[in-house]
Amino acid sequence: MKILNEPMLHTATTVILRSSISSSDVSKYRSWISEHKINPKQLLWVGLFDKTPATIGKGELQTALEDVYEMLKVTNIHTIVDDVGYFDTKTKNYKPSQIFDKVFSKDTSLWSNRGIYKFNGFKWICGFRGQAIAREMNTREIIDTEFVVDIEKANIVRVTDDNQAKEIFKKLHKEASEICFDTETRHSKFERVDATIYTVQITDRNDPYTSYVFYPDHPKVKVSETFKDIVAKGTKWLLESGKKIYAHNFGFDGTQVMRHYGVDIYKVNAYCTMNIYHFLVNTYSDVGVGLKESAFVNGVAPDWETELDEYKKQYCRDHKIKDEDFLYEYFDVKDLELYAGLDTIVLAHYVDMLEEKSRNHPAGDIIKITWEDNWQSVMQSIWQMMFKGVPFDLEEAYKQRDALISEIEDMQQRISEDKSIKQTERVLSDRAWKKALLEYKKKVDAAKAKGKEFKGAKPDREKGKYGSITFDVKYNDASSAHKAILILDVLALPIIEANKKSGTAKLGEEQMNKYYEMRPDIEILNIFSKRAKLSKSLNTYTLPWIELVENSYDKRLHSSFNPTATSLRLRSFSPNLLNITARGEGSIIKKCISGRKDGKLVLQADYSSLEERVALLLHRDPVKMKFKELGVSDPHSVSAITVSYTHLRAHETVL
Repeated sequence: MKILNEPMLHTATTVILRSSISSSDVSKYRSWISEHKINPKQLLWVGLFDKTPATIGKGELQTALEDVYEMLKVTNIHTIVDDVGYFDTKTKNYKPSQIFDKVFSKDTSLWSNRGIYKFNGFKWICGFRGQAIAREMNTREIIDTEFVVDIEKANIVRVTDDNQAKEIFKKLHKEASEICFDTETRHSKFERVDATIYTVQITDRNDPYTSYVFYPDHPKVKVSETFKDIVAKGTKWLLESGKKIYAHNFGFDGTQVMRHYGVDIYKVNAYCTMNIYHFLVNTYSDVGVGLKESAFVNGVAPDWETELDEYKKQYCRDHKIKDEDFLYEYFDVKDLELYAGLDTIVLAHYVDMLEEKSRNHPAGDIIKITWEDNWQSVMQSIWQMMFKGVPFDLEEAYKQRDALISEIEDMQQRISEDKSIKQTERVLSDRAWKKALLEYKKKVDAAKAKGKEFKGAKPDREKGKYGSITFDVKYNDASSAHKAILILDVLALPIIEANKKSGTAKLGEEQMNKYYEMRPDIEILNIFSKRAKLSKSLNTYTLPWIELVENSYDKRLHSSFNPTATSLRLRSFSPNLLNITARGEGSIIKKCISGRKDGKLVLQADYSSLEERVALLLHRDPVKMKFKELGVSDPHSVSAITVSYTHLRAHETVL
């Protein structure tokens, strides 16, 4: 650790932490210090390391911070600025605010723009933000966190008692006109056989700092069966009462309570704040619509769940499990309770922000004209559709799975027997033999240089191996080196796309398909292309869909839908049911979506160029209407002709 201006140690109130420090570094900040009227005598400049390291690890930072904390014990410093960064030579990017990133696990792209973070008795500022430093450097108390929600005011009430639960539901039903609602669950997919609701949390917008957290089915919290019944009936009673019910991503919470509590979604006066926020800020590019990110960006609340995220990552590392296999029951109950309660408290203030944006929107009251008058009823039907799912023929899926696996195995056999592959394996084996000879020669020469004789065994090709070098090399199409020999040496094809840095050939799936399109006459390329399509069909559709249906309580296939595309088109995910091609890898899976067994039919309706037709009805474009009367109905043709026609008319006018 290096202190640049040590005489200021006992007069400073704010420390600027950098990776390393010099007078030239400080001079870069002079204009900012002057602009924001910051007293330079109150700033202590500290470098954590003698020189900026090539990389900075979490352990190194924590060790360096221990020294800083020890030093600050005898000072009047109460505000710390994290200006610790370094230039990553691998990515060619500057990595700023490493304490916020690695020690606090904060998103520096958010915190570098706003927010005062309180940790270990100090106020922390992410990056050198002059205005925030000038405001906070004169007092130990936070003057402005730069967020509306004051987390310390949160009143989170744990509810596990039968009578307490009854009284709270009665109170909310009588007094609350608008409710912020959320759940924490075992699984993100409501249809999982073992899906349960761990917590139900509710905030009355009239009391925006209080959140009631009910525990209907948490494995670490014992409650009576009567309590579970009270929560189920009380939740259904509140949600179907006609009150405004706000939830961020109602498709998630709505389908959960539809399954577990029998809620009729058409009776819920639901306001999906994620959809409403998307409508309010929709632009030509995607904008983050998650509650944490959008609340932070709009100054509603800091990212209150960071500690849980870090715990989850560490738990998955320690127990060697995937993120998607993490269950919320692994959290400490108090931590989960804090997170759950803050969700609805933040949501209550988040709605205030949405209403303000709606009042000031140039197109009018978006909450009313877009959500209440149009999308609310549409989304109710979409949530109902998500809940119902579609029938899925598992027997047909099993047949497809077995057939695909058999075909892929056959393709693999044909690959191993192909003459081009055999030739590639000979080249690989020859190179391995030469490498073994070279290794042997190096050992002989090294011994000779020391005046000794190397007595180790010579390479013997018949033994098939020399040390770790295997002579009988089998082709592995996961190896770029193997593919390079096949494509460039054996098949003598040109490099169609090269890596910018190394200049070597790119040989991913996309490039291999291009080689097949270039030379469909080459049998091995044809086999590779067919196998890739079969593998995609098996691994992208058949196997994942079978797993989803096998694990669903109703043995139906459920997808999630949301109009969060910039065009407000629906997005479908887990799985995507809107992007199954009529031909190609995903086409055969459509046969599994069937109602044959119960005598019902599944109807697929596809409106060709619906937007074009609706626009024509609304605007009655005279040119397009004329073409329509002439029978030119293809929208692409009409648009092309219209553009040409308009261009010609404009040209005539100029002439």
